Amino acid sequence: MGFRLNPQAADVVLEGCSALTCDGKSIKPGIRRLRDIKGVLADSGAMKDLDPGMPLYYMFRAVGSENHGEFRASNLRYDITVILSCMIGEEYNKTLGHYHPETEKGLAYPEIYEVVQGNGLFIFQKEADGVTDVKLVEAATGDKILIPPNYGHVTVNVGRKELILANLVADNFESDYKSIIRKAGAAVYAIEGRRLLLNQEYGNVSIGRADWLKVKSLQKGSLMDMFLGNRKAFDFLNRPSLTFKLLKTAHL
Repeated sequence: MGFRLNPQAADVVLEGCSALTCDGKSIKPGIRRLRDIKGVLADSGAMKDLDPGMPLYYMFRAVGSENHGEFRASNLRYDITVILSCMIGEEYNKTLGHYHPETEKGLAYPEIYEVVQGNGLFIFQKEADGVTDVKLVEAATGDKILIPPNYGHVTVNVGRKELILANLVADNFESDYKSIIRKAGAAVYAIEGRRLLLNQEYGNVSIGRADWLKVKSLQKGSLMDMFLGNRKAFDFLNRPSLTFKLLKTAHL
């Protein structure tokens, strides 16, 4: 029967890791393979005994957009990502990482994630005035995590099973991967034992936890159901200045 992702508004079913249907319609994934992230690994030499073509994660884009015009009308996209549980040398499997472009003056697009299954470490970073500010959020099944404006992000599977994520994000921009690749990855690598290894390509790095990015007002129900039930609550995804109000009314 597969794994149902629990939205009430649509029947979203994941079969294994690489096949997903929404209301019976198959959605083809993009696949990120080991060779695709060679340049951002803590130790690229760890690839020598591994198949460079092995899949690391699957990306299902615009799930439900065909049947639910609310997504297009709001300029938003609902995605599912499945990150496999594996190690690359001592490093946990992770996404390539990217930044979002600016949309309002001085502010880039935010994003909201839901952990559907598993345990993840979200690494957020922002470079300014010679210092890279790194925020870490450990998240488990059911958590919703806000990626604030101007922070690049990498997601790490630190669990023993697949990390299944849902996300909502604006659907009219291309992400910037080059800035992460240029510096051989994010400012920190997550390695065995949930330890952090500094990336020497960066200068001064400030690291802190940011559990406040688990926005309390968005914790109930699935991300898809919440959006289809109250589209206006997600206006901040196109207007990043609204994220500050969101955080303030949550519990800051």
